[in-house]
Amino acid sequence: VTLSSSAGVEFVASTSDGVAAFGCPITVFADQGGSESVISLAKSGDISGSGNLTAKGKVTFGVSPEQTTNFSASAVGSFRTFVVNSTGSVITGTLPGVTQADVGLMYTFKDIAGSGSTNNVVVEPSGSQKIDGATAAKIQTDYGALTVTAFSSSMGGFGWGITSTT
Repeated sequence: VTLSSSAGVEFVASTSDGVAAFGCPITVFADQGGSESVISLAKSGDISGSGNLTAKGKVTFGVSPEQTTNFSASAVGSFRTFVVNSTGSVITGTLPGVTQADVGLMYTFKDIAGSGSTNNVVVEPSGSQKIDGATAAKIQTDYGALTVTAFSSSMGGFGWGITSTT
């Protein structure tokens, strides 16, 4: 089915069923040839796009289950915020390797138990990549948080930068 409009198209599904109400994936292309996907809605509710995304409602990013042992941020699921309970020991979260497709991706790590000053929450990059030139970043304050963003630069190549701490 080809649908075109000069003023935009709105798809509406049941609010209780969400995207699953469509029954199949929907892909919107920037051109009639179908060579450039602008936005895709998968039955599971995934959204991807190559342009700007404007939300009229809230945008929610997944929060991980409580992490009590070392973990890989990419293996835990599609979460972008990780709550960490380090009351028993230091906990290390390992970031995925950054590629061009990942630039701008952000992860937040939060000391949920208030034990960061005793047992740090350590965040490590993948392989030889760095976090602001270092091999790790640490949450060293109780109830602290750390947000990192994937970057690419002429100075250090692909890696991570600290964009927020508490």
